[in-house]
Amino acid sequence: MPPSAPEILDHANGSEVQHLYSEPTLQLTCVADMGRPAASIRWFRNEVEVTDNIEYTVTPIANDKRENARSVLTLRPKYPDDNDVQYTCQAYNNALVNGPLRTTVNISVLCK
Repeated sequence: MPPSAPEILDHANGSEVQHLYSEPTLQLTCVADMGRPAASIRWFRNEVEVTDNIEYTVTPIANDKRENARSVLTLRPKYPDDNDVQYTCQAYNNALVNGPLRTTVNISVLCK
C-alpha cells in the first residue's frame, strides 16, 4: 500500500518557515502515514540529499498491517548561508509506481 502524501508538520507545501537567527536549532518533522511497508523518508537541501542529524522512526498501526513513518531533521541555520534555502521531504515505498512523493518548505533566517 502506498503511503499518504508526506507532510512537514505545521508547514504547508511551498510555505516559508521563518527562523530567528538567535535560536540555536530548527526541527522539521516529516510524516508519511499508512504505508505497507512504511515509507522511507529522505531529506534534500536545494536538491542535494541531507544525511546528517536525522531521526527516523516507524510506528505500527494497531490491528493493521500498515505503518506510519516519521523523520525529524535538526538544523542549525546560519545567516546568510541558510537563508532562502529549500528543504524537501521525499517519501517512497515499493507500492508507489510513479516514483516518490514530495513536499517542500523554504527557510528564511531572520536576523532580528
